[in-house]
Amino acid sequence: MTTFLLLLIVYAIALAIGLARRGLTSVTKISVVPTGRPLTRILIIGATGGTGRQLLVRALEQGYVVKALVRDPGKLSVEHPHLTVVHGDVLDYSAVEKAVRGQDAVISALGHRRFFVLTRILSEGTRNVLRAMETYSVRRFVCETSLGIGTASAAWAFTTHYL
Repeated sequence: MTTFLLLLIVYAIALAIGLARRGLTSVTKISVVPTGRPLTRILIIGATGGTGRQLLVRALEQGYVVKALVRDPGKLSVEHPHLTVVHGDVLDYSAVEKAVRGQDAVISALGHRRFFVLTRILSEGTRNVLRAMETYSVRRFVCETSLGIGTASAAWAFTTHYL
């Protein structure tokens, strides 16, 4: 178990260094897209979760036009004239493609609540998002994760205890 965790940490560090060398680092401020017009249309995926909902509210407060792709629109209690809620699943490429069309940026707050259960939501879902973004030439992507905070921290504490 310890060997696996050490390999995982080494892999994460090597990946971060490799991405940084290629200039792929976190974007702290998005001001203008290459066309010169202000960035206004944002798709938020995972908007029914805790972090996604906060991202959605902040984006609306700052004047962005927001589209939210959600599996269950009933879980999203936010209403706003600049909010469009789209029913769909990130694992369904056609739903993702329709949601991405016409957007200036995509923010992903995808996650799941079962820490050690295999899921395709993050891998295949993100793959669908990136593919649709490429189709429609959407160049801005922010991927957020909350691994290690909230209820996930209890599961993560077990792992870090043995390092």
